[in-house]
Amino acid sequence: MAPSSTDESLLRSLVVRQSSTVATWALLLFEHLLTCRMELRYIWRRPFKLNQGVYLFSRYLGIIVQSVNLYLALGPHSTPTVTEHSCKRWQLFQALASYALSGALHLILMLSVYALYFKHLGVGIYLAILFFGQCATQAFVTPNALLRVSYDPVCNSVGVHRDSMYLGISTWLTYISLVALAAAKHNLLRLGAPVVKLVLRDGAWTVLLLCTLFTAMLSYSWAHQVVHGHFIFGWANTILSIVCCRVIMNMESLDFSKTPSNPSSTGVDFNSADNIVLARLERQRRQAEGGERESSSAAISQEPT
Repeated sequence: MAPSSTDESLLRSLVVRQSSTVATWALLLFEHLLTCRMELRYIWRRPFKLNQGVYLFSRYLGIIVQSVNLYLALGPHSTPTVTEHSCKRWQLFQALASYALSGALHLILMLSVYALYFKHLGVGIYLAILFFGQCATQAFVTPNALLRVSYDPVCNSVGVHRDSMYLGISTWLTYISLVALAAAKHNLLRLGAPVVKLVLRDGAWTVLLLCTLFTAMLSYSWAHQVVHGHFIFGWANTILSIVCCRVIMNMESLDFSKTPSNPSSTGVDFNSADNIVLARLERQRRQAEGGERESSSAAISQEPT
């Protein structure tokens, strides 16, 4: 008997999922090989700090999660006969990993913005509300969005729950807030401190990438009323892991010999505010010295000959 069109569609979806899972796993390993030497130098051989912990968490959680997905996609879930209960557990596993990886990246971005405001208490409280508000939204949305929808035999959801829109709104609110707070401090670029340029540059392209990725995934899912786990979670987890590690590595490898104040610290960590303050004080000192020289020159020129 010839296979039906439905069976052919399921088989195609299965092949796409397997290929996509292999690709995301290979991309993570390739990225790890590219940055292995830098990781040894800037992460493993330095005193342990918060940024090293976030880096290692994001790097190896991503690899572990994608390795598990690879095993499931090529092993137990490699046929179109997966039970709905197994699909729900798999999707929940991927979603929780995605929340953890996105939380790590959001923490990096928020602490960088916090540094731009010289650790201002009000800004810190607002960022904390954004961070934990996102966590609360994820906890509220997940049961309905993942566990109360149906799945086909290859673990694609049949329909998209309306509660997922709350997660979209919360995520956009977080990104818009980060962009607005960072943009309000663009005048710090006049300090000429590399740490300021790094925070603003990396923050800008990271938020742009995340917004594009999140919007594309959410729009596709709503338009087709289906959630492909390898697309929504697999590629998202891979990109989140890579971006988070790259942002931290850029901080750790920043050359402080080029800063105006030339601080003795060998790493940005999350004390970027301290380095920004040093740069600001150095700039004020130079301006004061310049003003004194101008005053002296003016006084000399006014002396009677």
